[in-house]
Amino acid sequence: MEHAVQQEQSRKTEYMTVENEYRRLRKLYSGHRKYDHDENQALHCLRDARINVEFAAAEVHGHVRLVAVVDDEPFDMSYVDTWGVSEFAAKKIKAGLAKRIEDEGLWGIRVMAKLCCGHMHDVDAVWGFIGEDWKDSGYDVDLKREVLALVDKNLKVAQA
Repeated sequence: MEHAVQQEQSRKTEYMTVENEYRRLRKLYSGHRKYDHDENQALHCLRDARINVEFAAAEVHGHVRLVAVVDDEPFDMSYVDTWGVSEFAAKKIKAGLAKRIEDEGLWGIRVMAKLCCGHMHDVDAVWGFIGEDWKDSGYDVDLKREVLALVDKNLKVAQA
C-alpha cells in the first residue's frame, strides 16, 4: 500500500515543475481581489511555486508531510460582525458558513518533518478551515516554507 502511495506522489511531482506551478498560481490569483492590486503578484507566485515544488519533492522522499486533520474546536463566527455589514447580511453569512461546516467539515492542516532520529515530528499547524479552503490559502505555503527550513537546518547540523 505504501509503495502505491509513493508511486502516486512520484507521478504527482513528475508533472509539478516550477513553471507549471507558477502558471497555475498566476491563473488562480488573477481575479482574486486580495491579489488584484498586488504589484508583486508575479514574485509571490514564483516564491510559492518554488516552495510547493520543493515540498512535493521532499514529501516523495519521506522528509516532510502535510496532512489535513479534523478540527474539533467550535468555529468562531464572531469575526463576521467586524465586516461592517447589516445585521441581516451578517445572519445570512453566518448561516451560509454553518451550512458549509455541516457539509464540508472543519479542518486544520499539520506539517511534519523527519528529523535526526528518523521519526516524523509535528512542526506546526493551522486550524479553522472549512472544507478544503486551506488549499492555496497562503497558510499552506507558509507551513511548507517553515518545515522545509527546519529540515534544511537539521540536515546542515547533521552534516557538521
